[in-house]
Amino acid sequence: MGSILEALYAGCRLASSAITTTMTTMTTTSRTLTEGASTSGIADTLGISGTTVRTHIQRSLRKLEVHSRLEAVALASRRRLV
Repeated sequence: MGSILEALYAGCRLASSAITTTMTTMTTTSRTLTEGASTSGIADTLGISGTTVRTHIQRSLRKLEVHSRLEAVALASRRRLV
């Protein structure tokens, strides 16, 4: 999954250290997001709160420079990552 996130972040204007740090904490959240899981579904899967999931998703969207979950999934699809 790390390579998927690396590829997603490749087009962004971020330092690689910021990407590496973010990838570690958001890998599972991102994977379940592309599978269409809801916030509560992701929270249940990871054993964390919905608020934490929303925070991870919002940070991922910001780093991917997209504005919605749909845009993030579309980006992954266009890059043939999912």
